Amino acid sequence: MIFQISPKKNIFFRHALDTSKDRGMTLVETIIYIFILTLLLGVIVSSLISFTRSSIALQAGRDVENSAASAFERMTRDIRDAKNIDLGGSIFNISPGTISLNILDENGNSKTIQFYLDGQILHIKENGTNIGSLTRSSAKITNMVFQQISNSLSKAIRISMTRESGSGSSYKSANFYDTVVLRNSYSTQ
Repeated sequence: MIFQISPKKNIFFRHALDTSKDRGMTLVETIIYIFILTLLLGVIVSSLISFTRSSIALQAGRDVENSAASAFERMTRDIRDAKNIDLGGSIFNISPGTISLNILDENGNSKTIQFYLDGQILHIKENGTNIGSLTRSSAKITNMVFQQISNSLSKAIRISMTRESGSGSSYKSANFYDTVVLRNSYSTQ
């Protein structure tokens, strides 16, 4: 007598031959999928953190550059147009320095312009009244020195400024320098 196993009658054999799509995932498949998903999420989170750090560092650099450029532009224009330097209202060769200038306005009236630090922000005064700040609080000035340069032919001011922004890995610091000759100080010798 030969025994024949019929797939319809044997429950274990019938399950092994079942190829329908209704079967669930095995534990090993589930662990593999979770592992792959965890790796993908790790890569995505790491990329987002890296992107955020880069963005913060770039913003700190932009704050330093932009605020220094606008401050230097205004100081350069006013120093160049000044009649002379108010030595009594100026502080030279130390930080924080102050520069006080005598200027003629568009109507020919005399006015005094003063650039000074209040805390770590550059401010401007006109005829003793605070006009406002020239730099944003997001980037601070840690060093501001004015130097007077004079010879028999002209007068000039050298400006040295150190700007800082950010903190930790996004910290940026830069030194800026400019020398401006007063137009009205040229000698015609």
